[in-house]
Amino acid sequence: MQSLIQYLSDKKILLLGFGVEGQSSYRFLRKYLPKNSINIADKNPKLRENPLIHKDDNCFFGENYLEAVKNADIILKSPGIKMQEVLAIHPKAKISSQSDLMFRFFPSHCIGITGTKGKSTTSTLLHYLLSQRMKDVFLVGNIGKAAFDFVDISEEAFFVYELSSHQLQSVRHSPHISILLNFFEEHLDYYKDYEAYKKAKFAICRYQQENDIFIYDKDDAAIAKLISEEQTLSRKISFSNKDKSAAFFSDGNSIQSAGKKIYDLHSEKKLLGRHNEKNIMAVLAAIQALGIETDELSAAISTFTPLEHRLEYIGEENGILFYNDSIATIAEACIAAVEALGKVETLLLGGFDRGINYLPLIKFLIKRKEIKHLIFMGEAGNRMQEILNAQKHDKANFSAVSMKDAVEIAKRVTTKGKICLLSPAASSYDKYKNFEERGKDYKKIALQ
Repeated sequence: MQSLIQYLSDKKILLLGFGVEGQSSYRFLRKYLPKNSINIADKNPKLRENPLIHKDDNCFFGENYLEAVKNADIILKSPGIKMQEVLAIHPKAKISSQSDLMFRFFPSHCIGITGTKGKSTTSTLLHYLLSQRMKDVFLVGNIGKAAFDFVDISEEAFFVYELSSHQLQSVRHSPHISILLNFFEEHLDYYKDYEAYKKAKFAICRYQQENDIFIYDKDDAAIAKLISEEQTLSRKISFSNKDKSAAFFSDGNSIQSAGKKIYDLHSEKKLLGRHNEKNIMAVLAAIQALGIETDELSAAISTFTPLEHRLEYIGEENGILFYNDSIATIAEACIAAVEALGKVETLLLGGFDRGINYLPLIKFLIKRKEIKHLIFMGEAGNRMQEILNAQKHDKANFSAVSMKDAVEIAKRVTTKGKICLLSPAASSYDKYKNFEERGKDYKKIALQ
């Protein structure tokens, strides 16, 4: 703790972005470095009214907020602000973040988790299981809580760190244990291309040393390619549901490690689907890497409640079983949801169109005999429907102008006892603030 404070003590600090992380950094700095020069910059002028900073004059709010980067010794950048916009104004800017400082000064107290899909579920499950054994273990990062709010609670504090590509873009240090779940095309509106996105995420292990541990999906060719190209130093622990040579292997019935069955996949649990088998393997690998016997904690998987909007059963209405998978913003996530549930008769798709290739998804859906009805929404839905109707198929398909319209169609056409699933394979930004708001709207309408 003292080494972090000493590192920051003689610096003129800019908090670039004053959301959850920026405000957390401000509280920490004012507590431990009350005499330091701290500037605050954010595009949102309304944040100037925040009572936390009412006595501070060194604030830069509004359209020209990035001009503040010119006068800082160190910039603690919030994840949502693009790195290239900062460097365009100050090419030699020293950019850091809470994540970077945590991994620099407390690496052995951190497990970092990233991946295009599954990172929230994996992080939450790992935190839940470790909480059965540890007193001060905190779930932080992309999940919505800032690490600096907990870093001084105790010397034994341990952090399960969910990391987005935006958070990893500005790090130059890695946690002691890192987990990389997968790569899929996502956030291409933020990065120059898919390669830049993958390289940003790979920072989770790029700076690890020989005594650190990197846990990864052996089935993901893009991960394997980056491991080969970057020649990272850490010890590698792989998981797979295809390759028996992986350190952790799932055959659909059990998870095995070192030739021993360590978890029965037929045990009672709420995490469905083969994609969640991989999430469980990653968690068990991390627990083992910490020196904890997996037998001690794996039984608690049965009592873990998955996060909202992830293959969430929301209830029965008119005899129809409604499931909410609003988190599915890419085609691969929708495919995983359909495979996990198995008895989906009606599927709601679409939203904001980011140019994703939907042909593989449509071909997959055409082959699924149990799916009878496809209901499309938004520009992405329009394009999916065009691709569908250019193929030979037997699916009843509908175009809906709103979530209410889509659910009304679903209630009209779905057989009693069958599943209606929202798994959009598209982002929500055409009509909603985020996937959570979209999921809540679906749940409200479905159960009316």
